[in-house]
Amino acid sequence: MKLVLRSPVGDKNYTLFVNELAHDEKFKTGAQCFFDCIDSERWEVNRIIKEAGAEIGFKNIFNQCTWPGTTGWEFWTDDHDIILNVVIKVIEKLNLDVEIV
Repeated sequence: MKLVLRSPVGDKNYTLFVNELAHDEKFKTGAQCFFDCIDSERWEVNRIIKEAGAEIGFKNIFNQCTWPGTTGWEFWTDDHDIILNVVIKVIEKLNLDVEIV
């Protein structure tokens, strides 16, 4: 897995991407395919990101980017402290470094 925090681009806010998800080859964007890729890291990563936001009381983070091998969560805030706190929690739970672009 690779964790990437992307700064705002166009009309998007900060987005936290998790790339190179294992066992995600059968994932189909927009399809109900949980049972097709039940072993994918996607489901655990999405849960961790959602929980990280909830732990600090931040609910404005949405799974906006989904394609095979990648999940991306957009922060609907420009509060850098909130973004940093969520990202730190995700880093700790996934035991990964983050690349900031």
